[in-house]
Amino acid sequence: MAKAEDVVDSGYRIVFNTGAGAGQTVFHLHAHVLGGRGLNWPPGRGGNIPSSPRGPRW
Repeated sequence: MAKAEDVVDSGYRIVFNTGAGAGQTVFHLHAHVLGGRGLNWPPGRGGNIPSSPRGPRW
């Protein structure tokens, strides 16, 4: 997926969500490939997308 989205060279993060604490009602393994913007912490601060007073844009 990262190669198809052309984020291999710029970097990416894989995040797994599972369980009720992650907001699931049907339990399964769920993964996100995050890339194409700065991955600074906390999310929405810095990187390629400017932060907004309304919160992160994704």
